[in-house]
Amino acid sequence: MMDLLEALVIAKENFPKGPEAVAARIGVEVCSKPLTGCAGWCIQNNNIARISINSTMPSVRQRFTLAHELAHLLLGSKSEVQSDADFFGSNEGEEKAADRVAAEMLLPKKEVQRIATAPPVDAATIRKLANKANVSPVMVACRVAELAQPLGLINAAVVNFNGDKIAWIWSKTLTVPHEKARTLLRHAREATGGTFQEPSRSGETIVASVIDSPIQTCLFIQVLPVSIGNAKSRDQILVELGKWLFEGSASFRGQVNGCLSNFKATAKNEDINTALRLFNEKYIGRWTGANGDRVRDPRGQKFLRLRLEEWTRSVE
Repeated sequence: MMDLLEALVIAKENFPKGPEAVAARIGVEVCSKPLTGCAGWCIQNNNIARISINSTMPSVRQRFTLAHELAHLLLGSKSEVQSDADFFGSNEGEEKAADRVAAEMLLPKKEVQRIATAPPVDAATIRKLANKANVSPVMVACRVAELAQPLGLINAAVVNFNGDKIAWIWSKTLTVPHEKARTLLRHAREATGGTFQEPSRSGETIVASVIDSPIQTCLFIQVLPVSIGNAKSRDQILVELGKWLFEGSASFRGQVNGCLSNFKATAKNEDINTALRLFNEKYIGRWTGANGDRVRDPRGQKFLRLRLEEWTRSVE
């Protein structure tokens, strides 16, 4: 069996298909099929391993299951039948260790640092990382929380909600009382761009960002120095720029959003400067009058840049 360090190197070299590359290298048989009541499992007889994954789960969940089961093999720990409940929610030591290794295979530290270049890390940055790595935003949030200090955060935590109830809280060192988490979620939902900032008792700034998905609500909490934590997040800036750019015109907003959506596939292959130039060349001529003036204004261009940055590739 391959050792853990070698597997992580292979995963890093083959990002964003790290777990798939590791499975192929060590000869694990991976079977995807409908399963009832679980996300997957791993069976090992002699030196032959077989991983079964529930094909009815979302693709990002299937990839995490693959990485998690590979982690058990690499760690030499016992693999339990993996529940279809939220990942990162286990309190078991071996399961937590497998979650951490799975996250590192799916999202190497270097890739996180390449995109999360400056705190605060907001929901837009987490979504961009999720798109790049083909993983869940919740998994990205947990990985960012794990790498808090290397990313310039004092501390961080992820709170996953099941309706109004807290399903689990993940952090290496930050303790978040449940009532405080619910209060931060309420304030973040009411705040511009889904991000809420408040001073902490220790003289730092707490920044809470909502990360919604079709199946769950997640709150990413980070503790930052006041000088950084009080800065506006990307999402907050986008909301303010959008109000100025569209001036309440749902039609104009729909046109711009439609063009951005159509351009998404092109943006993924370009750096941000090239993507913005190509977008302008293709679309900006269709807007005239006041709308055309605003979209060509530096503020309109900044809005487009921030939107396109969610998809563009990072410059090496």
